[in-house]
Amino acid sequence: MADGIDIKSNRRNLVVLFSIGFVPLVFSWVVFFYFPELMPSSTTNEGQLISPPIQASELGLGSNFGKWTLLVPVQGDCNEVCEQRFYLARQVNVALGKESERVQRMLIDIGANAGVLIRLAEEFPDQVVAKVPSEAFRRLLKDEAAIYLMDPVGNVFMAYSQQKAGKPMLKDIKHLLKISNLG
Repeated sequence: MADGIDIKSNRRNLVVLFSIGFVPLVFSWVVFFYFPELMPSSTTNEGQLISPPIQASELGLGSNFGKWTLLVPVQGDCNEVCEQRFYLARQVNVALGKESERVQRMLIDIGANAGVLIRLAEEFPDQVVAKVPSEAFRRLLKDEAAIYLMDPVGNVFMAYSQQKAGKPMLKDIKHLLKISNLG
């Protein structure tokens, strides 16, 4: 008689364990396909998502960097607003503290004057300099007044306007570094 009770108890436990994994899966599937209006439409990122991401190799930057990279484009003469982007990129990198070695800054030369490049290299050391043809840059990324974020495998996927550079960008990067094992 005791064996019958144990079998019923074991079956009930098995059904409960199966339900714990299966019920949320079915519920998610039903909501996704039949009630899409119930799905959240907002995101937590501060930057503008670039979809689909642009491969660094399409820009002529190579393909694998091994670090998260802040791309700061410069063209012609770099005015005060332009220098502010370099300053904010450096400050974000410094504010990351011990995680700062996972992030690098890259000056993207899309037709800058040689004197400007020298001055920026002196004012903002420890940044990589790369030359990108201006037509490729304009065709793919378009905005010369933004800071772009590239993942360690070479996907440019986020753009930050001048207003979103700084603390909002820092918040996004901290979150990415926390949840990612890359870089």
